[in-house]
Amino acid sequence: MNRREVAWGLAFLYVASLLLSYLPLPRVIGIVFGLLGSPMFFILFYIINSVIIVGARRTLIFLLLASIISFLFEYVGVHYGVPFGSYSYTSAMGPMMLGVPLFIPLLWSSLAYFTMEAAGNYYLASLGMVALDAAFDPVLSGPLGLWRWSTQGQYFGVPLTNFVGWFIVSLIIYSAFRASTGFRPKSSPVALAFYASYYASWVFADVLLGLREAGEVALIILVIYVTIIQGSALKLKVNDH
Repeated sequence: MNRREVAWGLAFLYVASLLLSYLPLPRVIGIVFGLLGSPMFFILFYIINSVIIVGARRTLIFLLLASIISFLFEYVGVHYGVPFGSYSYTSAMGPMMLGVPLFIPLLWSSLAYFTMEAAGNYYLASLGMVALDAAFDPVLSGPLGLWRWSTQGQYFGVPLTNFVGWFIVSLIIYSAFRASTGFRPKSSPVALAFYASYYASWVFADVLLGLREAGEVALIILVIYVTIIQGSALKLKVNDH
């Protein structure tokens, strides 16, 4: 098994653990999968994957840029309601700095990296980040209560401005990374498969926690998005020939 296989194997291990953590397993087994499916391991596996796939230097630059940019926008979002809408994080998110949970910038970095690898295009990756948020925001801000919107939004409680904000922040992160490194991602089947499986785990969570309609809509979005990515990859392959 080579390093790339290990990198993606760990990523898929995370998704499997996340899915299994939803199920009523025996206590010890449930604790193990709950730990492996936690944000801490998602971030760890992201860093390992990134170092192996794009190199340590690019990993560090991307991590710093994504963390700093997302923290600044989250700070403005929490205190001024721009660009996502008016919201606040709850104590369930753990330690915070200036109203922003410490984990959030690292999660932005992780999600943005994996989506970039899946999309192979910065604009499509920004749309992929919006698609991801369409899957997990209703359940995380609803039944799980990790953050609360000040007013009931149009998309299963989430305001539409939030998705505009996700696109803007994601595109700024990717633009800063490209300007700093000149890196141009290329979509790979394994990266897209990981994105789809990770996305599907949130669709499952939506349905499991009583948001069936949100899960159904998110699933449609996933199918459309994956179709677009595959079409884009095929077009690039034809042009290369």
